[in-house]
This record gives sequence, C-alpha cells and structure tokens, in this order.
Amino acid sequence: MKQLRSSGAANLWTTVSMLALSIVSVAIRLAIRRWGRIPLSWSDWLILLGVAAIAADTGLIVNYIVNGPGPGTYELEDIVANYANGGAEWGAAMMKELYIGDLIFGLSITLVKLSILTFYRELFAISKTFQRWNWAVSALCIAWFLIFTFCNAFQCKPPSALWEYLGSTEYCLASGPLWLGYEITNFFLDVMILVLPVTLVQRLRLRTAQKWSVVTIFLLGGLVCVASIIRMVYIWHPSAPETVSISQVQILSMVQLGVAVLCACLPTYAPLLNLFRKAIKRLKNATTFSLPKTYDTGGKNVSSTQDSARRSEYYLMGEAESSTHTAAASTNGFIETHPLTDIPSRSIVVSKSVQIA
Repeated sequence: MKQLRSSGAANLWTTVSMLALSIVSVAIRLAIRRWGRIPLSWSDWLILLGVAAIAADTGLIVNYIVNGPGPGTYELEDIVANYANGGAEWGAAMMKELYIGDLIFGLSITLVKLSILTFYRELFAISKTFQRWNWAVSALCIAWFLIFTFCNAFQCKPPSALWEYLGSTEYCLASGPLWLGYEITNFFLDVMILVLPVTLVQRLRLRTAQKWSVVTIFLLGGLVCVASIIRMVYIWHPSAPETVSISQVQILSMVQLGVAVLCACLPTYAPLLNLFRKAIKRLKNATTFSLPKTYDTGGKNVSSTQDSARRSEYYLMGEAESSTHTAAASTNGFIETHPLTDIPSRSIVVSKSVQIA
C-alpha cells in the first residue's frame, strides 16, 4: 500500500468505520425483525438502499485514496505545493471524487430521512393529522434533495471546471455559502423529523416512565443534529474561506451518515431492549426467591429451596389439613412448619404471604 498523507489515512479509516457502523446497525434491525417474525416494510427497504448508497460512496473514497494518483491527500495546500510534480493530477482526481461523493451523500441522507418518516407512518398509522404532517415533511425532504442535487451538479459552468480548474470562482459558485445553505436546511429537516413523534407519544396511554422511555429513544436521533452543527462550524469561515479543510468536512460527512443510520434503527431495537429488561427482572426475582441456609429448633440443617417456597405459596381455605403441603415461618433463623390442605386441580386457591420481622 502506498504511503498516505494524514488526511487520506484519516478519511480512509473514518469512512470504513462508518460503513461498518451502518451495516451492523441495519443487521441488528433485520435480525430483530426476523426474531419477531415481522415482515420487512418500506422503512426497512429504504434504509437498506441508504446503506447501499453509503457503500457506494465508501467505495469511491477508498478507490481515490488507495488506487488514485498521489498520496491520497485531501489538502489543497498539498496539491498546490506539488502542482508541477503531479499535483494537478492529484487535484483533478480529488475533485472528481468530491463531485460524485456530494451527489451520493445527498441521496444517502435523504433515503435515511425517508426511512425514518416511513417508519413513523407505520407506527402511528391511526392519527390522520400525524400522517398529513408526516407526508408534508417527506415532501420537503424530497424537494430538498432535488434542489441541492441540481445545485451541486451544476455549481460550475461547465461542471468539468470543478476538477479542471480546482473549483475556481471564475467558473464555479462559491462553495462556502452553498455548503452552508445545504447544511442549515438539512439541520432544520432533522429537527422537524426529531420532534414529529414526540407530541403523539405524549398522548399515548402509557405510564409516564414508559412514555419517557419511548421519547428518549426517538430523541437519540438528536445525535444527527449535533453532527450537522459540527459540520456547519467546519464549513463556514466567511472571513477566510480558504481555511476550510476539505478533509475535515469529508470526515464529518461520513460520520453524519453513520450516525444517521444508527439513529434511524434505534426505535426498531425496542423489542431487544424489552428482552433485556425482562431478563434483568427475572434475575432480580430469582435473587429475591433464593433463601439462605437455616436451622430448625432441633439444630438440624434445613435446606430451603425456591421449589419448597413456591409449593407452600397457595392453599385452599375451609378444608381439612394435610401434611402434603406445608407453610414455613422463620423467626430469628429458626423455621417452624405447619401442614396445609392439598390443592385439587381446577380449584380457586388463595395466595397468602406473611412476613415476620
């Protein structure tokens, strides 16, 4: 493998890591669907298409860094400094990758947004008002994608000026304002998607703790908003636009995609979280039912087990006593046993628990 510049190495490992995060997130989602015998829905197919687009973008970046000309750099200063020694070819290859990558980024993030909105429609299908708002936000996402795809595709006249003249403002729109407008509108769409289900969840007939659990899962999507804010900070330097680091913007773009896929899958993990919660509850109950070793009044060892405790839990009232079922009472470490009646099948029994402090 050729010697990479630091910007190329950082982009390579970040890109591969975010693709891995996306694949694992969706794999867990699909495994939960299969475990619950839930057929795949449109939201699942959309997220799969989104991951496929991310994989295509990853392949593009890896190909430039590993197989492209030069050391796989993303720094314009490095390209300009070596312009006479192959830097022109490096710059053309980098700009071609960025041009196609920006178009794929818009497609990827839009597919993830539409997957989330489709999942909302499937989950809250009963509310017509919510459905209308959901469709309105979906339409905005599609319009956003079409508008900025056009702007990115034709920001230079001709488009080839982007890699032939390294995006010179003589032929191209200033990238700073274009990127800022792109990211601000992307951020507001994320916020709209984030708050869309919250008010509806608050009206569900759930206990307060359950409501907040559901709301928290949805609000974890705010991680995407955090990624958008950080990306805006790095792309907007109005006083010195030449200081914008293409490498950092590229890294944050891939992080944003990976986090977006994870957040889109989090609400579908609810059955898995419920399974963990039940397992912890069973573990606590098992610990509660286990009884320590004690001794009877004659000083003999008495083995108290969970089965014997459960056996004496139920008894019939008003029947003759029997030695088959007994109840045990412990006082200061000593156990006394008392016979109870047999329990016939299909009978109404009484559960009684007495604890002596």
